[in-house]
Amino acid sequence: RVRLLCCAQLLLRAGNTALVAHAVFLDEVTARVARLMDALGWTGFFLVRLALGDEGEPRLIDLEAAPGDLSHMLTAMGQSPAWWAVEDLYYRHELPYTVTSGHCLWRVISHGACKKRLDRQGMAIVRGMLGFGAVCNPFYTPGDGGPGRRLALRRVWKALDTLE
Repeated sequence: RVRLLCCAQLLLRAGNTALVAHAVFLDEVTARVARLMDALGWTGFFLVRLALGDEGEPRLIDLEAAPGDLSHMLTAMGQSPAWWAVEDLYYRHELPYTVTSGHCLWRVISHGACKKRLDRQGMAIVRGMLGFGAVCNPFYTPGDGGPGRRLALRRVWKALDTLE
């Protein structure tokens, strides 16, 4: 059975800005995803990507078996993928059904790139999250702000900012 659910809203997709999706994940959608995974008999981590169709109906666009982006999202939301794996697969504990709560902006591109690519609504979300202090950047580690690290981070951002 599905034990942990973490929902994310995609504001910007590198390489194809036509795929920007302002999706609202409702209880009904997450329940459908949980039923699908239970019906498949899925074991382990999975990442489901949903997008809004033409009529605003959520549709499944991808099912990923590897933790990948999921581990970053879970960590940003305060959940440890390693803890869930050990408790479930090693100790075989019965885990509670958990839906992550809270908000966090997980981003790897610069603020300037967001301003160039996001619409007004998307930028309002980014500014709100920055003002709230709920930002996760996997390229930045607190305490690692030396000149070399800042230069390396700028190079990564410049490379990501030019993706088309």
